[in-house]
This record gives sequence, C-alpha cells and structure tokens, in this order.
Amino acid sequence: NDAPSTNDLRAIHTFLARQPQTTFNEITSATGLREIKARVAVEQLETARVVWRTANDEFGVMRIETAPLPENTLRDIAAQGAARRQHKHALLKKMVGYAETNACRRRTILDYFGDRSPAQAAVCCDNDLARAEAQHGESRAATSDSERAALVVLETVAKLNWGIGKEKLALLLKGSRAQEVKRYTREANYGKFAAWRIANVQSLIVQLLEGDYLKQVGSEQPVLKLTPRGEAILNARAAVVVEVRSLQTGAIQKAQTERDAGGTIALTGQMLAQGLSPEKIAAERSLTVSTIYSHLARLIAEGRVNVNDVAPARLQKQIRATIEQVGSAQYLAPIKAALPTDVDYNLIRCVANAWLREHSREPLAPPSPPVPVAPSATQDQALFQKLKVWRLEKARAEKIAPFMIFADSTLHEIATTLPHTIQEFLAVRGVGPVKAEKYGAAVLDLIAQHKTSANPSPNSSGSETSDRATRRPPHPPQFGK
Repeated sequence: NDAPSTNDLRAIHTFLARQPQTTFNEITSATGLREIKARVAVEQLETARVVWRTANDEFGVMRIETAPLPENTLRDIAAQGAARRQHKHALLKKMVGYAETNACRRRTILDYFGDRSPAQAAVCCDNDLARAEAQHGESRAATSDSERAALVVLETVAKLNWGIGKEKLALLLKGSRAQEVKRYTREANYGKFAAWRIANVQSLIVQLLEGDYLKQVGSEQPVLKLTPRGEAILNARAAVVVEVRSLQTGAIQKAQTERDAGGTIALTGQMLAQGLSPEKIAAERSLTVSTIYSHLARLIAEGRVNVNDVAPARLQKQIRATIEQVGSAQYLAPIKAALPTDVDYNLIRCVANAWLREHSREPLAPPSPPVPVAPSATQDQALFQKLKVWRLEKARAEKIAPFMIFADSTLHEIATTLPHTIQEFLAVRGVGPVKAEKYGAAVLDLIAQHKTSANPSPNSSGSETSDRATRRPPHPPQFGK
C-alpha cells in the first residue's frame, strides 16, 4: 500500500515549505515514510499544483516551491489515492483469480480485455487439457479401498461450504474432537477414516496434491480446492492410484489387538511394559498423549503399573514433596499451582495416584468436588459451624478455595472426635503433617475455646448447665494411646 494518507501529504507539504532545497533521503528521515510512499506523495502534490520542482542537480538535490495546501485540495488528493489503491487491488484480485481458476484461462483473458469472441483453440490452456485428459483417457472405476478413499477426500473438499486447509481436512476425516474441527462434525465424511493413523490421512491428501487432483489457493492461510483433473475424476468416480493402508484392515487389526490385550487401557499397559514411552504409545495408537497418560494413571491407581516406569525419580520427589506440603492428593489443582509451570499435569496425576494408593485413607477414584457429609449423632454442630467460619476467613486471607484448607468431611470428623493434641489432630482424615503444622494450633485453640464456652464451671452455671453437661456425649477414644 503505497498510497499516502492525508496526514502523510500534510507532513510532506509542511516539510517542503520549511526546507525548499532537499532530497528524498531527508524527506523520509524527517517524516518516517518509506521512500516509495514519499515519492508518490510529492508526485500527487505536484499534480495538484501545490508543489513544483524548479531544478534538480546531479546529486539529487531538489529545489522546490510550495503554495498553500487547502483542506479541500488535500481531500481531493487523498480520494485520488484511495481510488488508485482500489484499482490496484482489483487488478491484483483478477490476477489471483486467473492463477487459481479452474475455468478456461483463454476465456478469462479474453473477458479481461472485453473480447467476446469464441475461446476455442487447438491447444487452449492447461485447465482444458487436464480436464480433457481425465475425461477421455483410459480411466476405470474405483474399486479398491485406497481408490475409494481418494474419492472420499475429493468429495469432502467439493461439498464443503467453506475453505479448509490440508491439516484441518485430515483432522475432519480422522474424526478429531479438536476445537478447530468442531464446525465440521456434521459433515457427511466426518470421521470416515477414524481407524486410520492421522499420518496416513495426511499422506493421502499430499498424494492428491502432488497428483494435481487438489490444489492450495490463498496466501496467508491457503485452502484446498479441486483442480480440473480432480473435478473430472470425481464426476466420473474414476480410480486414482494412491498408496494407503486399507481402512477396513486397519479397523480390524486395531480391534483385534485391543481384544487380545483385554481392552484399550490394558493395551496401553502392555505397550509400556514392552519399553515404549507414553509418547510413542500415543503415536502408535493414534491417540493423544493425554489419553495415554490417563490410561497409565488409572493403571497406577489399580496397582497394575509401577509409577517408576512412568515418571522419573527426581520429578516424583518434587511432586511428592508438594503433595505433602498441600496435605492431600485428592485435588490436583492446588498441587499444580504450587509446582513450577513446566511440570506436566499428566505426570502430576500419575504420581498423585501412586501417593493415594500408598496412603489408602484417601480415595483412589478420580476426585470430585467435596460433598457435604451428614452429621453423626455425636457430632458437635455448633463447633462444626465455628470451624466453617474459621475456614472461610482463612481461605479469604490466603486467597484460595475453602476446601483447599479442609474438606467438609474433615471438619465433620473434627467436630465429632474433638481432638485436643496434635497427634489426635493428625489422625483425622484429610489432615497431613504440613496442614497440622500450619493450622493445628488454631484449630485446637478453637476447640478448647468452644469446650470452655459450652461447659462453664458448675458454680456459675446452675442446674441448667449441669443438665447440658450430662447430655454431652462421652469423649471419643484418643488416638495413639
């Protein structure tokens, strides 16, 4: 875009009025414009007769005279520049259209010059020749899986209502659940090659591009279109020779392998035992790496895979230390937040499942948001409410969710067992050494204050207090004694 704006024109006119003897280097340095835009601006100002050159010496120094630049003249110059720019864009669009068209190129050129005479010629253009070759050559109907697969690709491109790139087309045919393919899930051929590896689908598309059945159009984000050859082959449902593994064979092999292994998750475990990394397993099975790690995390939780075969010892040590710091492996979010950003969520899940298995007091199933536990007959409801208020204040102070301090189930157990030592507090489910050190003193103090307020001295309470004390449930057994 070399057309100067009104601000560009005004800046150059002001500079020339101040410095009537100058060069284009000085103009570009003073205005910050590229030289081509500065030259166009000076030419437009000359055409409008508000600037004219009286002389040019051999070193490129211009001697310039200027006249006032009225606003209406400035607007006229800018309008001329906009028209020039629009005209050049139209020419560029026609040039791109000529290069990308499937129509007769000779007809396109004749139309450009307004010539309505017939376009027929012995050798007309590459598009007509390719179309004729595909229509009248020695073609046969597609019969094999690979030949029909090629037609599926051509048909998908032909029927799409909007352009699609080759990578996204491969995901569509594979049946990917990726966000960028979401708009294509209703297409007739979505997931047609679900049993193929994505590399095989991509290879098929590349072969059709190299064979001149497909072409890429556009510059920044090229999309696929059928060539004249591809259109003719698709219309005739003719065979296209490509090399690709049979869809049916691939599906049968995949299903048979999984059945022999005992299921898709068991197959992941078998492949890991054979020495394959999770990334290699994902590539071999055409699954995402995250899916493979979810298989491994479940196998670790079930004791069927050793976590040492999945996560390196150094990383395990780091994750386990963070779990101890957090006090629980039930929720991954607080563990992830406390670790460096480059520690992968998948490895955290695997190590956390191993930790949960070793600490059987916590569930091995995938965590879900805490569910309120019904109070028991011996639970101190008043204390439970005080604990919830304390937890909320702490969570707000630390800017975290309340359940990350203690789950409701932990508060219920505290209000039931009424621990009065750190050892008893550690015996409560959901309390680890780190949380005991961090919150233990505050919780025990809260319990002690609550006991004092609930059981004042008989001398100052009267018979009503004594009756309430009598109704109080017996103290629970003390852990560790």
